[in-house]
Amino acid sequence: MLSYHELLFLKAEAQARLGLDASETLKAAISAAYVNLATGVKAAINSTFKKKVDGECTLSAAMADEHFEAHVRPLYNANPLQEVMIEKYLAFFGSQGESPEAFSDYRRMTYLGESFIKLVNPLNAATTEYPKGHFPLRCAYGSGDTTTNPNVYAAQGDGSFVYSEPVWWAGGTR
Repeated sequence: MLSYHELLFLKAEAQARLGLDASETLKAAISAAYVNLATGVKAAINSTFKKKVDGECTLSAAMADEHFEAHVRPLYNANPLQEVMIEKYLAFFGSQGESPEAFSDYRRMTYLGESFIKLVNPLNAATTEYPKGHFPLRCAYGSGDTTTNPNVYAAQGDGSFVYSEPVWWAGGTR
């Protein structure tokens, strides 16, 4: 299942990769992401505080359009694909359940040699053991699986390979 704004971001990425003008699709994607974020904020406040906030949330499509014209369009004009991917990544912040898509996009872009998203964390420095740092290159087994099941531990070890071995389609062997 994909959200509406996620579909628009995918369309904008495809258009940008094909050299087509994706600015209107990107603008619609950002607008839909703002509306989605507002819906999530309202739902969280309503359920947590038992307070109705339908008219009080200031995130809107009009606000998204204003942001697009003032800040996004100049960056889009300079590098369309990069800006589509950055805006898509930022839109996942307010989305419910789309972090796997952000993880997949980051891995896909890294594999393609595209470093549009900079994940800067001083605690994630590359080491001899983990040359790419502690960013997972694949999904890990749950700690309960590796600590309580000796068969999983025997086959997978402590699971630290997720930081050093890419998935099979990116050159890994597992």
